[in-house]
Amino acid sequence: MLKRFVNKRRMMTAVLDFLQQNTAKLDGIPGLAALIATLSDLVTRIGNTHESQLVTSLGQTRKKEELKQKLIASTLAIIKRANAYALVENDPVLKHNLGYTATGLEEMPQNTLADAVNKVIATCNPVMEHIAPYGLTAAMLDTAAQDLAAYVAALPAARRVIATRKTATAGLNELFTQSDDALVKIDALMELAGSDDALLLQDYKNLRKIGDLKGKAAQPPQTPPLPPNP
Repeated sequence: MLKRFVNKRRMMTAVLDFLQQNTAKLDGIPGLAALIATLSDLVTRIGNTHESQLVTSLGQTRKKEELKQKLIASTLAIIKRANAYALVENDPVLKHNLGYTATGLEEMPQNTLADAVNKVIATCNPVMEHIAPYGLTAAMLDTAAQDLAAYVAALPAARRVIATRKTATAGLNELFTQSDDALVKIDALMELAGSDDALLLQDYKNLRKIGDLKGKAAQPPQTPPLPPNP
């Protein structure tokens, strides 16, 4: 939540507490009780929506990164053995199809990485028996395929979380707009209360100031400059 929204939410909570504590003094003001109930409901909904906004893609991003590193490791294990075979047997086609480095795989966009791993598996499968003496096994190819499937399955999850956050942010904007409308109406009605109780109105206005309700540190007095020497 933006800092200005955090401060506004704090202000609204304090205003509600104040109004509810002074219910007896405000009973005669028409429509005020309904507006207080509306504002209370909006503050509750803002809190619930903020909880949704706090859901971040961090966990999903971390999981995706772990799966990516596992996939790269299993793919490089295949490439290492296949490249040794291609070098000894002077197979330029195989060397070309497996020309991926750890850095190159790491820097690839996620869909490109998936395509590259698919290509490695598809290239090595038909010639696995030839590469077997160099340490390549069917289990290694299966492991890479499983790692690839897990990685691809994790890709949409982070995007869904980001979409949820965007929806929550839009909802917060609308809820704060509605709360502003309720507060403007409450302001007008509190002016009526101020006709009989100026102190009550002033206390209310003090709480309506958006900012840190704990108060800011007092600024030290400014020392006036010394007059110039004659």
